[in-house]
Amino acid sequence: MSESTQSPLSRAQHLLSEFELVEAEAAFQKAIELMPHEPQVYLGMARLKLLHGAPDIARGFAEKAAELTEDKAEANALIASCALQKDDVEEALALLKRTNQWHPNNPLVLSNLGKAYARNAEYEKAKTHSLKALELGALAEEVEHDLGIICSGLHQFEEAVDHFVASIAANPRYLPPYFRLSEFAKLLGLVDETIEIYENGVGLMPHMPQLREELYVMYMIKSDPEQAMLQAMELAAQRGWAEDYLRVGNTALLLEDLDAAKLAYETAIKVDPDDMGGYINLGHLHRLLKDREKALKYYHHVAGVYPELYKPYLGTALVYTELDEDFEKGRLCLMKALEFAPQSYDILINLADCCLKVGQQEEAETYANVALGLSDSPRAAERAQEIISQAKPQ
Repeated sequence: MSESTQSPLSRAQHLLSEFELVEAEAAFQKAIELMPHEPQVYLGMARLKLLHGAPDIARGFAEKAAELTEDKAEANALIASCALQKDDVEEALALLKRTNQWHPNNPLVLSNLGKAYARNAEYEKAKTHSLKALELGALAEEVEHDLGIICSGLHQFEEAVDHFVASIAANPRYLPPYFRLSEFAKLLGLVDETIEIYENGVGLMPHMPQLREELYVMYMIKSDPEQAMLQAMELAAQRGWAEDYLRVGNTALLLEDLDAAKLAYETAIKVDPDDMGGYINLGHLHRLLKDREKALKYYHHVAGVYPELYKPYLGTALVYTELDEDFEKGRLCLMKALEFAPQSYDILINLADCCLKVGQQEEAETYANVALGLSDSPRAAERAQEIISQAKPQ
């Protein structure tokens, strides 16, 4: 095969390895025109379509590749990937087991067997096949990531982190392990190490908002709102979604910059007037500023547009209790909020407090007990226990 006919395929494969998906697809399409009988072209397109989350289209390309070659191992492995993406684990396992009998040392078949066994919660088998795939030269970033998931399933969390880090080291542009790593950062006390990895990733991929969002979360877990704000501002500048400005506003509140928070929430509303987050947060902000009328204006606007949301009723209740000290009105609003979010700690704990203050001790104890079961921090549990203690007959 001449260099001129090899070139489009090589370029397409390189672009795919760099996750330049738009350019890769154009290159594969050109390669198909020039090399319509080359199975690797169709295998490449199958991989690309799987990355796009289009398993039916990917399967068509993989089946075409299988028609063009006697060695169907790679094509079958990709067909199995299509089945896995459609949650058909049974079909994927059956096809991979058959293919593995004829091709016991094919890295892609072994790698996908590991994925399929993991999806079936057969983690020991998954680990065995994935480790063998890694030894035989399978794509390191992908298999290391799979091993991280498998070790998570086996509750081998430190080993899982090692595999996720190895996946990133093998290909820093491969995104899945970044998102998995954040799940263990706080659990294992690896927040600083994770931040360093994410900072390197953002430096390599500065326009990848999902990664910057993870970095923001890590700085918030570290209780470093100043650094978190830098990431929030960059997300707003790059992408400019309403949720990005809400993030800026929420971070500004932590930094006690109320003017910046107000501006960010107002900008969120301008960007997307149908997103109620800006209105709700402006209601909260004006409540903090003790501006009763403006707070109620924003809460009532949201309740008028989306009457099934609980947050405007909760916010209105807090205006009544915090600013007016009218606990009966607050109780009635909280009862309405509870219809839409019966498992909300914030509603239940405030409802328990209102009941206590209007002399409904039995109801106060009931709501506080439910809130206690939903507590996610020692302080939240302590507040519920205080109300339970005060509500009990002396």
